[in-house]
Amino acid sequence: MVGLQHLYWVPAGHNPDQGAYDTYPFDDLVGILALENWRNHCVVVGEDLGTVPAGFSEKLNEHGILSYRVLYFEQDSKSGQFIPPDEYRSLTFATVGIHDLATLRGWWLGNDIAIREQHRLYRDPLEGDRQRKIRHYEKQQLLTALRLQDLDPGDGEDFWRLSRSMHAFLARSGAAISMVQLEDFMSEAAQTNLPATSREHPNWRRRLSESLEDLGEDPNIASVIDAIRRQRPLS
Repeated sequence: MVGLQHLYWVPAGHNPDQGAYDTYPFDDLVGILALENWRNHCVVVGEDLGTVPAGFSEKLNEHGILSYRVLYFEQDSKSGQFIPPDEYRSLTFATVGIHDLATLRGWWLGNDIAIREQHRLYRDPLEGDRQRKIRHYEKQQLLTALRLQDLDPGDGEDFWRLSRSMHAFLARSGAAISMVQLEDFMSEAAQTNLPATSREHPNWRRRLSESLEDLGEDPNIASVIDAIRRQRPLS
């Protein structure tokens, strides 16, 4: 979605630091998108994650475009505390993670940190250990946030108990849409895509551990859906 405002171009044969941002007519492009959205009765979600200009999410909302709210990132920058559900804006799309990030199980186990170490994506060999310390703190902050909502994550070691609590937390928010990733429904540990890799990692090529036909028969998945349904009616 940021590509509607600008894109970073690198001339052929040059290094990335020799590139520059090319600005696009954002208002014209997003206006066309909003018009087609209205004509086709769609919902548009803008991926406003990572390095985005100040005020960009607000611009999306002005045109009725939902902005992403990823639970992993919804923390107070100073205290590290997770933002409570009632502070999520209405024109947002709330989810635990996305395809470029760890699944819920993978995040809890620190698999994403281990895989980055394996592929030497950390420049500093000590960075993995630093990230594990940060993750331990984040996990404790998450459990605290869930308990403050009178949810029951336990100690986090029961994955389905944790999953029910986390998805109920998001469903309780004011976000227009709260979503469960298919990988989290199936308690997958490996994420779909690992940024900064191509051939090193099987990006977008992993088979799910359970068939779509069997999803409706899985009692654990049913328990997550029920936890969400108790927070807001499903239309």
